[in-house]
This record gives sequence, structure tokens and C-alpha cells, in this order.
Amino acid sequence: MEESCTRPGDGDLYGIGIRVDFYLQWFAGFLLRIFSCSWSTISGVRVANNKLGSAVMLAVVINTAKGTALSVDYLIVYYFTVALFYNESYNLLEKTVIPLGQNSAEIVYRLNLDAPLVAQDTLYVSSTLFGA
Repeated sequence: MEESCTRPGDGDLYGIGIRVDFYLQWFAGFLLRIFSCSWSTISGVRVANNKLGSAVMLAVVINTAKGTALSVDYLIVYYFTVALFYNESYNLLEKTVIPLGQNSAEIVYRLNLDAPLVAQDTLYVSSTLFGA
């Protein structure tokens, strides 16, 4: 007698491809922080994060509606979409150097409010509310 050994849940939501993509997105944010890129570059990375996070969270919502999702599916996706990026995202600040005199300068870090940042916050809030 041959038995199949399958696990319930959707491995596509937290398989190696999705994890690698999320970790690469996190690494891109890390590099942006180190190299102090322009605000348009930071916004571009946020847009990519939003697209990936929204697609994966939408898959969880659809699977939950169909009754095929496990609670661990939501928890893993929540970790990837919110816990992994939320803190890192607010560390992405635009760096401006203001010369003060001959040998001195002031470094100013600024968080600009733009559409990708608002969309990201909306995704995080809606993901949290969905979990509740």
C-alpha cells in the first residue's frame, strides 16, 4: 500500500521562490540605506515591495475565502510582507548634505510622503486588519 505524504497549505506562498524574492527586496533596501540613494530610487523600491506584498497577501485572502488556507499561511506571509519590511522601510531616508562653512556641513535625513509610502502603509494596515 502506497501512501502519499503531502502537507496541507499552499507552498507557493512561502516556497523558495517567494522567500528569495522577499530577501532580495530586503537586501535592495539595505543597499539603498548604505549608499544614500535618491528619493525616486527609494520610491521605486517601495513600489516593487508593494507589488510583491500585495500579490502575496491577495493570494492569502483568496485562499482563505476558498477555505484552503491554513493559519500558518497567513502568519508566514504577514511576516514577509509586514514584519520584514516595515521597520526597514522607514529607515530609507533621503540624505542631504548642507554645507555650513569652510570645513563643516550638516547632514539632514528626510522622509518624504509620497504615493508608494501611503500605499505601503495601507497594505500593512489592511494585512493587520485581515489577520484580526
